[in-house]
Amino acid sequence: MSFNMMTAFWRPIAALTFGLAAHGTSPSIHDSPCATRSDLIGPCFDLRGRVSIGNGNPNVRIWRVGTTRILGVVGAECDEHPCGPSAMPDSLWTQMDEDHDVFADLTVCPVTKERAGWMQMVCIDSARNTARRRR
Repeated sequence: MSFNMMTAFWRPIAALTFGLAAHGTSPSIHDSPCATRSDLIGPCFDLRGRVSIGNGNPNVRIWRVGTTRILGVVGAECDEHPCGPSAMPDSLWTQMDEDHDVFADLTVCPVTKERAGWMQMVCIDSARNTARRRR
């Protein structure tokens, strides 16, 4: 097999492989595992909030800016960052640590009903306009 024939054979395969790999590393908002979870109890909604890591359960919480409301972030399975990728996008998780909070425009999906005096559990479908802040 000549070099030109080998190149012609492998070029489409390489393009397809790299194209699929690139698509898999940057899912769109519609590919988020949060919005497709089967345990959601209502429609997703937008808010501005501060996402932080703390002690307790759940260890990731959202303060809704302008309120005293705290939301807990939970996932479907607890084997990865706070209960897996169904809890929040990796791009948000990687910005957080014990010394920094992240302010963002969030789309969250409710896992539990809202009740006065209780922390509502949600998952984070997307985060936009993020700003990492030292505590």
